[in-house]
Amino acid sequence: MIHLQKNTLYDVEASSLKYPALSFSAPLPAYNDAYIYSSPYNNFISDDTSWTYIDHVFEEPFYYIGYATSALASFELFLESRVDFHSGVAKYMTLTTVPAGTKYQEALTIAGLNNIFEPGTIAKISEDLSKEFDLKK
Repeated sequence: MIHLQKNTLYDVEASSLKYPALSFSAPLPAYNDAYIYSSPYNNFISDDTSWTYIDHVFEEPFYYIGYATSALASFELFLESRVDFHSGVAKYMTLTTVPAGTKYQEALTIAGLNNIFEPGTIAKISEDLSKEFDLKK
């Protein structure tokens, strides 16, 4: 089992991109600080380059952007379902029927979801989530 400690993998990745002259072993201390490996069988992090084994960080730079954009649509579906459960489910089910190869924004439009790239959309989702969970700034 992996437990987050004080840093995150994002911090490690950000530091490796911020200072491109770093060697492969330079981000290792941050990587070690980010995770505590509680399994005695996990010796994955035994050498100075083990953090580079996460190949999608380098091979697919938009990997995490895909997660973020999907999360925003998911948050919008969640908020919709809190107001009108059946409407939220219907929008989700519509998304599941969009043909493969449909562009992301087109799929959201077909399902009746907002364009996350429009100014103010992310702020609105964030505000609505804050209200839903009674979070304060």
